[in-house]
Amino acid sequence: MTEKRRYHEANAGRDSKPVIWIFEGINVLWMILGFGPALLAFRLCYGRFHLSFAESDAISLVPLSITLAYVILLKSGKPKSFDGEFFEWGLVKLREFFDRQGWLKNRPYFGPQHRVKTEHPFATLTEDSDDCETH
Repeated sequence: MTEKRRYHEANAGRDSKPVIWIFEGINVLWMILGFGPALLAFRLCYGRFHLSFAESDAISLVPLSITLAYVILLKSGKPKSFDGEFFEWGLVKLREFFDRQGWLKNRPYFGPQHRVKTEHPFATLTEDSDDCETH
Protein backbone atom coordinates (compact mmCIF):
# COMPACT_ATOMS: atom_id res chain seq x y z
CA MET A 1 0.00 0.00 0.00
CA THR A 2 1.54 3.25 -1.14
CA GLU A 3 0.65 6.35 0.66
CA LYS A 4 0.98 9.70 -1.09
CA ARG A 5 1.39 12.89 0.78
CA ARG A 6 -0.65 15.90 -0.09
CA TYR A 7 1.09 19.21 -0.15
CA HIS A 8 -0.90 22.39 0.39
CA GLU A 9 0.48 25.83 -0.15
CA ALA A 10 0.86 27.71 3.09
CA ASN A 11 2.20 30.92 1.61
CA ALA A 12 -0.21 33.52 2.98
CA GLY A 13 2.01 36.35 1.75
CA ARG A 14 0.43 36.18 -1.69
CA ASP A 15 -3.03 36.71 -0.26
CA SER A 16 -2.23 39.65 2.01
CA LYS A 17 -1.75 43.31 1.25
CA PRO A 18 0.86 45.51 2.87
CA VAL A 19 -0.62 47.49 5.75
CA ILE A 20 0.91 50.49 7.49
CA TRP A 21 -1.35 51.91 10.19
CA ILE A 22 -4.76 52.04 8.50
CA PHE A 23 -3.48 52.26 4.92
CA GLU A 24 -3.29 49.10 2.84
CA GLY A 25 -2.26 48.21 -0.67
CA ILE A 26 -1.59 51.05 -3.07
CA ASN A 27 -2.76 53.58 -0.47
CA VAL A 28 0.56 53.06 1.33
CA LEU A 29 2.32 54.30 -1.80
CA TRP A 30 0.09 57.38 -1.94
CA MET A 31 0.98 58.22 1.65
CA ILE A 32 4.70 57.73 1.02
CA LEU A 33 4.41 60.01 -2.02
CA GLY A 34 2.62 62.55 0.20
CA PHE A 35 5.59 62.68 2.56
CA GLY A 36 7.90 63.83 -0.26
CA PRO A 37 6.30 67.25 -0.90
CA ALA A 38 5.79 67.67 2.85
CA LEU A 39 9.51 67.16 3.54
CA LEU A 40 10.41 69.42 0.63
CA ALA A 41 8.10 72.18 1.88
CA PHE A 42 9.52 71.91 5.40
CA ARG A 43 13.10 71.99 4.13
CA LEU A 44 12.48 75.02 1.92
CA CYS A 45 10.59 76.96 4.59
CA TYR A 46 13.00 76.21 7.41
CA GLY A 47 16.30 76.26 5.54
CA ARG A 48 15.81 78.67 2.66
CA PHE A 49 13.17 81.13 3.89
CA HIS A 50 14.28 80.99 7.56
CA LEU A 51 10.80 80.52 9.01
CA SER A 52 10.44 79.16 12.52
CA PHE A 53 10.14 75.43 13.15
CA ALA A 54 6.41 75.69 13.97
CA GLU A 55 5.65 77.75 10.85
CA SER A 56 7.62 75.38 8.63
CA ASP A 57 5.89 72.40 10.21
CA ALA A 58 2.44 73.94 9.67
CA ILE A 59 3.20 74.66 6.01
CA SER A 60 4.57 71.15 5.47
CA LEU A 61 1.37 69.63 6.83
CA VAL A 62 -0.64 71.09 3.92
CA PRO A 63 0.51 68.61 1.21
CA LEU A 64 0.43 65.77 3.71
CA SER A 65 -3.13 66.55 4.78
CA ILE A 66 -4.26 66.84 1.14
CA THR A 67 -2.82 63.38 0.45
CA LEU A 68 -4.36 62.01 3.62
CA ALA A 69 -7.80 63.42 2.73
CA TYR A 70 -7.51 61.99 -0.79
CA VAL A 71 -6.66 58.52 0.48
CA ILE A 72 -9.28 58.42 3.23
CA LEU A 73 -12.15 60.00 1.29
CA LEU A 74 -11.60 58.67 -2.24
CA LYS A 75 -9.42 55.54 -2.06
CA SER A 76 -9.76 53.63 1.20
CA GLY A 77 -12.59 51.11 1.10
CA LYS A 78 -13.90 52.35 -2.27
CA PRO A 79 -13.98 50.62 -5.69
CA LYS A 80 -10.87 51.03 -7.86
CA SER A 81 -12.38 53.59 -10.22
CA PHE A 82 -14.16 55.67 -7.54
CA ASP A 83 -11.64 58.52 -7.42
CA GLY A 84 -11.39 58.80 -11.22
CA GLU A 85 -15.14 58.85 -11.64
CA PHE A 86 -15.45 61.42 -8.83
CA PHE A 87 -13.08 63.84 -10.58
CA GLU A 88 -14.71 63.16 -13.95
CA TRP A 89 -18.12 63.99 -12.45
CA GLY A 90 -16.66 67.22 -11.02
CA LEU A 91 -15.27 68.23 -14.41
CA VAL A 92 -18.61 67.58 -16.09
CA LYS A 93 -20.41 69.70 -13.49
CA LEU A 94 -17.81 72.47 -13.85
CA ARG A 95 -18.21 72.44 -17.64
CA GLU A 96 -22.00 72.61 -17.25
CA PHE A 97 -21.62 75.60 -14.91
CA PHE A 98 -19.35 77.40 -17.40
CA ASP A 99 -21.82 76.65 -20.18
CA ARG A 100 -24.74 78.06 -18.17
CA GLN A 101 -22.74 81.22 -17.47
CA GLY A 102 -22.03 81.61 -21.18
CA TRP A 103 -18.27 81.43 -20.70
CA LEU A 104 -17.84 78.49 -23.08
CA LYS A 105 -19.37 78.71 -26.50
CA ASN A 106 -18.71 75.19 -27.76
CA ARG A 107 -20.84 73.05 -25.51
CA PRO A 108 -19.65 69.44 -25.37
CA TYR A 109 -21.93 66.56 -26.19
CA PHE A 110 -22.44 65.71 -22.51
CA GLY A 111 -23.33 69.24 -21.38
CA PRO A 112 -26.83 70.44 -20.64
CA GLN A 113 -29.02 71.03 -23.64
CA HIS A 114 -30.65 74.42 -23.96
CA ARG A 115 -34.04 74.02 -25.54
CA VAL A 116 -35.32 76.81 -27.72
CA LYS A 117 -39.02 77.32 -27.24
CA THR A 118 -40.69 77.13 -30.61
CA GLU A 119 -44.33 77.43 -31.45
CA HIS A 120 -46.26 75.73 -34.17
CA PRO A 121 -46.69 78.09 -37.14
CA PHE A 122 -50.48 77.70 -37.10
CA ALA A 123 -50.76 78.27 -33.36
CA THR A 124 -50.98 82.05 -33.86
CA LEU A 125 -54.02 81.82 -36.12
CA THR A 126 -57.33 82.51 -34.49
CA GLU A 127 -60.77 81.40 -35.53
CA ASP A 128 -61.81 84.79 -36.88
CA SER A 129 -58.78 85.25 -39.11
CA ASP A 130 -59.08 84.89 -42.87
CA ASP A 131 -56.91 81.78 -43.07
CA CYS A 132 -59.20 79.71 -40.88
CA GLU A 133 -62.52 80.32 -42.54
CA THR A 134 -65.02 77.56 -42.15
CA HIS A 135 -67.82 77.32 -44.70
